[in-house]
Amino acid sequence: MDRKLKILYIGHEFGDLQIGGNIGREQHYKVLKDIYKENLIEVLYTVNRSYLKILKNYLFLEFNGQDKDKEIRIFDYIKKYNIQKIIMDSSIYGNLIKKIKLKYPKIEIIVFFHNIERNFYIERIKVEGITRSILLPSIVYNENMTAKYADKLILLNNREINELNRLYGNKIMGKKIYKVPLYLTDRYIPEKNKEKKELELLFIGSAFFANIQGISWFIEEVLPNIDGRLLVVGKGMECLKEKYQNFEKLEIIGSVEDIDNYYYRENIVVSPIFYGAGMKTKTIEALMFNKIILGTKEAFVGIESEEIEQFMCETKEDFLKKIHNIKNTDINTREIFLKNYSFKVNKEKIKKIVIH
Repeated sequence: MDRKLKILYIGHEFGDLQIGGNIGREQHYKVLKDIYKENLIEVLYTVNRSYLKILKNYLFLEFNGQDKDKEIRIFDYIKKYNIQKIIMDSSIYGNLIKKIKLKYPKIEIIVFFHNIERNFYIERIKVEGITRSILLPSIVYNENMTAKYADKLILLNNREINELNRLYGNKIMGKKIYKVPLYLTDRYIPEKNKEKKELELLFIGSAFFANIQGISWFIEEVLPNIDGRLLVVGKGMECLKEKYQNFEKLEIIGSVEDIDNYYYRENIVVSPIFYGAGMKTKTIEALMFNKIILGTKEAFVGIESEEIEQFMCETKEDFLKKIHNIKNTDINTREIFLKNYSFKVNKEKIKKIVIH
């Protein structure tokens, strides 16, 4: 690639990096910045917090935070830097992609899909209620436009690729579709591991609808039947403290400054997630820290390793049986991370996609 060639990156600000989706987007940006350095030009949108502004965006079939000033800046950058490649960090930017393609049809547009957003929002409506339906038309429209006008589509796993083909098959004919899983910068330091004598289960996740639903089920159905204790760590999880204040085996910690300290304890990670899309950041994180993870099939979507199958649990009985037998398990889960989900490995994949 020509060293003078500028690449335009468009995404949302990364915000709170205790939230899985923000971590994934930040990793994409870091990889691109690491590869292209000063040749990467970025435009970052700010998520609206005002209900009226959010409503306005969605009623006009826009994405949250879309505004004219940034759109003008994008087209100014395209002319100023003779932009030939644009990387979009979400499939919800479809109406913007359409505007760019109609004006500059030769620009190559590459899009990271974090989920099939249409499916993800339908799941949110099921769990959070019908009021979320107001968001759906904008999501469906924009993802349709992305499928129609983008040139290269990058998805996280085979399930997402299959859904892309099922929903948008006629729009993506002839397009280049790639699979790049969720990946993380390695921050594991083996010397920091701490030993514990008692059984300790760890759930890590922010107060997101699927996390709250899953861990609530685990607390009520599984926890009363085990000898160990459960720690719940993650931004906003304090919301469960009052509801479960009488559970002696439970400690709801909620927000913490350094989540890594909990991974370094000798514990087992549990991930009872029944709804979702894409891949789970906390699963990749647990692999990085060489943890044993007991989770549902949903928690392991996108993890390509036969060894993981022994950790899958779908019922109360599955979790209880595997928790009781866990001492007989001997596996280095970190090897799975290093082989497939590290920053280093996936940096090379993305570099090839952008170049070719």
